[in-house]
Amino acid sequence: MSSNSIIVDSIRFQEEKYSVTSTRQRLHSLPSERECLLLNNDFNRNRISATYSLKLLTGVRLKFSK
Repeated sequence: MSSNSIIVDSIRFQEEKYSVTSTRQRLHSLPSERECLLLNNDFNRNRISATYSLKLLTGVRLKFSK
């Protein structure tokens, strides 16, 4: 086996290793379905809370402006 073929094999091995690692990292970086639902619930809860707070503040402002 020549040194060139060893280098080529080593490079191929490194590329395959990197490919598997990057695929694993991508899979782990994707949020699970449950995490997506929880994030959406938090977003909706905050949006509803902000809407009611705005209505309450508008009502209070109108009441005290009279």
